[in-house]
Amino acid sequence: MVKVAGQTGSIFIIFPWKGTLILEKYNNTGTKVYRNSLKGMDGIAGFEIITEDELWLSAHKNGVSDMVSFRLSSGKVQPVTDDPYDQGAFEVVQDSLLVFRSGYPLTVSGRDTFERPYGLYASPVLQERRGYRAGDDPVLLVADSMWLKADVTGITPEGALVIAHTGSGSLQKDTFRLEALDGRLSLKEGTSVRKTEFLRERKYRDSLGKAIREADKDYKNEFGNIFGTNLGQQDTAREVFLPGKEENYRIRLYKAYFNAGINNAYFINKYQPYKAYGGTYKVPELGAMFTGGVADIFEDHHLNFGFRLPVGNNGSDFYTLYRNLTRRTDWELMYFRKVEQTSLDRDAYWTDERGMPYPTSVRIRTDYLGLGFHYPLNLHWRLSANLAIRKDKLIFLSTDRYSLPFAPVHELWNINSLKLKGAQVRYSAPLTRTGWSLEASADGMVSGMRKESSIVYALQLDAQHYLKLSEAVRVETAFRAGFSRGRNGMVLYNFGGVNGNLAPLRDEDRIFPQDAPYIMQTLVTPFRGYPQNSMYGSAYTLLNLDIYVPLFRTLIPVHTGFSFIRNFQLGVWSDAAHTWRQEHVLSPAPDFLYSYGLSARTILAGYPIRIDMALGRGQPVWYLSLDLPAQ
Repeated sequence: MVKVAGQTGSIFIIFPWKGTLILEKYNNTGTKVYRNSLKGMDGIAGFEIITEDELWLSAHKNGVSDMVSFRLSSGKVQPVTDDPYDQGAFEVVQDSLLVFRSGYPLTVSGRDTFERPYGLYASPVLQERRGYRAGDDPVLLVADSMWLKADVTGITPEGALVIAHTGSGSLQKDTFRLEALDGRLSLKEGTSVRKTEFLRERKYRDSLGKAIREADKDYKNEFGNIFGTNLGQQDTAREVFLPGKEENYRIRLYKAYFNAGINNAYFINKYQPYKAYGGTYKVPELGAMFTGGVADIFEDHHLNFGFRLPVGNNGSDFYTLYRNLTRRTDWELMYFRKVEQTSLDRDAYWTDERGMPYPTSVRIRTDYLGLGFHYPLNLHWRLSANLAIRKDKLIFLSTDRYSLPFAPVHELWNINSLKLKGAQVRYSAPLTRTGWSLEASADGMVSGMRKESSIVYALQLDAQHYLKLSEAVRVETAFRAGFSRGRNGMVLYNFGGVNGNLAPLRDEDRIFPQDAPYIMQTLVTPFRGYPQNSMYGSAYTLLNLDIYVPLFRTLIPVHTGFSFIRNFQLGVWSDAAHTWRQEHVLSPAPDFLYSYGLSARTILAGYPIRIDMALGRGQPVWYLSLDLPAQ
């Protein structure tokens, strides 16, 4: 909406932006001099310029519409009208008369409520200590309805109103002089909506006798009924919104729930330092994570937190996240702390500076501070950047006299990521989708506590396509690729297993030496049929093909309220991967493997769960996993 101030030529513009109404003001040369968000307003039907510092708006909030005054200098909003009726487009006439469209919504039976029929109303503009407001008993000028609407389109030089309507079947304009309103406008004080007075009046207002009296009440029409029988509409005693019904505001928490996972989708778990973890990628444990947040403080400021309940004494995870959504570029600040206990491989023979083999029982403490930015290019594409500092501390547990002299091993990393992500996916039912998604990322890692600094970069591509062959057959394909190089090291891509695995499998015979040219490691999933460490390298390609049949939605239609049965799907799958490596210090491993098998998936207790069975290698290999979305 655009309005121009008549005397100064200032331009006022109100437009929606990312779910918020924005007000901008430009001077007569086109220079922007003001910008602010109209917080708390769901929408507006129109606005008028009162002064250079004050606007009147017909605003909607919480299903109620009122005219409000907004001051640019202070950002304060004051009500001009404060009643349960709808307030639509309006005009301020001669700085003392407010003409506006008002009424109360129709009921399901198509009748107006007893409170107020729709039409154009006139009310005086009253000045009070805190500002302006409208009178409390406006005069009905022209009655209309929800379907046939009358609008004030202008004012003649003589001060008469020009009202446009379609009461005769075609658009016509009528002119009405304001002298007919003399003595008809009320100047009495408004009805109080304080709780005590509201409750005192409630019995009277909601009584059946009141409803009958209001239903029989005639509304005086100063200029005639241009829509025939509209004034004769029967009113209904319907509950209306009044501010007195509102309770005191209380800060609320997000609904607390248990989320079964920390999974590989968390950026802190995407990479692990090679030396701090003894050359073996440790699959993050899946455990109950208590998550929550504070809502309703600010619309564009979110504060989340999470804590994984520890199982035994193996460690815990904690994070807190602040997200700012005030502008098109969203940004977030996250602190993540992870403590986990693991065991180093005895056969790897990793040593300290004295040449003494490391003890096997260790605890790893990780502090991660990340700053992220997200910029939406359009409805389907988004550009993201992440800047992070990661500090790892390898602590040798003092379980015996041998482990006492070992000092902790410290590693400090700067990890930066740039990601382009696009998606156009439609869900016809849970786990049943069509469309595509694409994610391309470039990661750079710089060490900060080594004698010789290391710089590593990694490029990764993740493309997925979801195809509907028929109502009973769905095909899902995924192609993933990665490549890394750097100074003094690379990224080790390890294969084997599925994401969200409840019981990870690992090949213990693979030995990763301490002098291998790797400084970071990650696990590429899904690659079913083989345990972790089956194949690895500094570059890879991975192809996944899954074919699913929604069993009880298509082949055997079953109408049931149990989501476990309704969303059950059976499928077949095949995986194939190829790796490249130039390092000869690693244990021999194949550079190409493939697998195939059967799969079943469904929704259990609100979580997507799946079972995979790999065939063709003697005994079947089973996987039970939670197919959790990216965090």
